[in-house]
Parts: sequence; C-alpha cells; structure tokens
Amino acid sequence: MSIADEKGAVKTPRHDWYQTDSAVTITFLVKTISKESLQLRCDGRTVSFWGTDSAGEIYETVIPLAHPVKDDVDVKVFGTKVELKLAKQEFIRWDKLERLPDAAASASAKLADRYRKWDSVEKKLTEEEKEEKPEGEAALMKLFQDIYKDGSEEQKKAMMKSFSESNGTVLSTDWSDIGKKKTETKAPDGMEFKKY
Repeated sequence: MSIADEKGAVKTPRHDWYQTDSAVTITFLVKTISKESLQLRCDGRTVSFWGTDSAGEIYETVIPLAHPVKDDVDVKVFGTKVELKLAKQEFIRWDKLERLPDAAASASAKLADRYRKWDSVEKKLTEEEKEEKPEGEAALMKLFQDIYKDGSEEQKKAMMKSFSESNGTVLSTDWSDIGKKKTETKAPDGMEFKKY
C-alpha cells in the first residue's frame, strides 16, 4: 500500500511563473509544505515536484519545460509557497512555460505545414493572375487599376477628381492640371452627353 493510498488522492499543486532575461521562476502554491518531504528535480527539460504538507496531503506534478534550462537550481521554501528559480540556457523570452505534448506539437506542426502549403498555392495563383492577359474592356480596366494601385497620392487624387467631375469621360493622373479647375465632361467623338 502506497502513501497516496493511505492519505487519499495525490493533488496537483497550483503553480505560476515569471521570467527575466536570464531565468525562469516557478512558484508552487502549496501551504506549509514539509521541507523534509520536498523532492524537486530538474533534468534541463522537465521539472518534477513532490511533497507533503503539514496535514499529510500529497502534492505531485511534472512540468515539461518549453525551453531548456541549466542545471543550477535555486529553491526557496516559504509558508505559503515553494519557489524554484531556473537559469535559462538561452537569453530568449518564453511565450509559455510548458512544452506542448507530442500529439499537440505534432498537430501544431501539421497546421503550420497546411498554412505553408496554402501560402504556396496563393503565391502560385497570384503569379498566374499576373501572367493572365485580359482583352478588350477588361484589359483597359486592369490598366486603370494598375495605374491607380501604383500611383502616388497626387496621381490617385487626380484620377478620382477627373473621373467623378467628368461623369466618367476623363481620367487624368496630372494633379497640377486637374487640381486647378473643374474637369468638364467630354463625350467621345460623334456622341453627345445628356444629363438625365
């Protein structure tokens, strides 16, 4: 019969963490932990915590670390918590304390791979669109869209002003000319403009 069977279920201690550039500190929130029973182990990638409190409750947890740490560990035991300071192997900011389990890491890698594949499909489609040669009115519209997209702010203003003031009959990119006056409507040769 184990100690856990005699005293009841093993509890997982609540924990919190914070970091500096050089270290990660894990705080296990367990009141009146017995220093004699406390067993902390760190193998550089995993932290193991085991101990009993003054009421005989057993606390145990294993934390797989997101990044490797050095062997030097500083432990402080207080009345309400146990603090474990671990030196980082690399001076990087950790996004999270715990490493994903293998299944979750594998799923995360598969998802990242899907995004990479989608990015390559999107890139290929964009290249195909660029190579596609529109004809007739579609070619003219594409030309105007490209001019607008690649134009300066003044060219864009000139295009918008000339097109709207002329009722769609004039399109200019010359702001120095268009900005000074109202753009008159110019019907195509052989046609007459009528307001409705």
